[in-house]
Amino acid sequence: MKQREKLISDTYTNLSHDIRTPLTSLDGYFQLLRQAQTEEERKRYEEIIRERIRSLEELLEELFTFAKLRDTSYELELAPCPLKKLLTELVLSCYGEWSQRGIVPDIDMPDRELFVRGNELAIRRTIQNVLKNALVHGSKEIGIRLVGEEGCAGLTVTNRVEDPGEVDVERVFERFYKADPARSRTSSGLGLSIAKEFVGHMGGEIRAFLEGDLFGIEIRLPLTEPDR
Repeated sequence: MKQREKLISDTYTNLSHDIRTPLTSLDGYFQLLRQAQTEEERKRYEEIIRERIRSLEELLEELFTFAKLRDTSYELELAPCPLKKLLTELVLSCYGEWSQRGIVPDIDMPDRELFVRGNELAIRRTIQNVLKNALVHGSKEIGIRLVGEEGCAGLTVTNRVEDPGEVDVERVFERFYKADPARSRTSSGLGLSIAKEFVGHMGGEIRAFLEGDLFGIEIRLPLTEPDR
């Protein structure tokens, strides 16, 4: 009971901080918008406000998803899913942002499709969160490798980190864990926690590793045959 009460207390504390921060900044930018003297200034503050609102919406969605996944009665509907196809679509959707950051990802995928027993929405969300983590916390090197072996599909996403000493691989899947809070203003700290919950609901495994300054997330999902 005490452990559950502490969990609830810690959750409320983090929620309060993570929601209050973007709301406070929104109020400040609305004040600046009202005081803007030129159309250029107004457009700039309007865009910032829209970006802050989008970030807040994403935060609230992550909080809702995490709470849903922690419900013991929650179940995912599982079916054969084309993992290579889903990964390819998500990688292509990231290219614009990667290009802006000067990132050229190193991608290695098999020629054949790999079908896993999972849930398409859950797989998409899991991969999105892992790729976002690599973008937010990594440098300009991102590696993506997909293999099929021993009855499982293995997806590994790696990135270089500037300060390996700040990364605790034993804690990266904890709720609200942020290796570098100063660089996590747009992150709730729930992305990898949600990924872990989704992978667990699909009967898979997920782990983090650190080799020198190379940080990685490896996901393994059971292979299956496609529906006929």
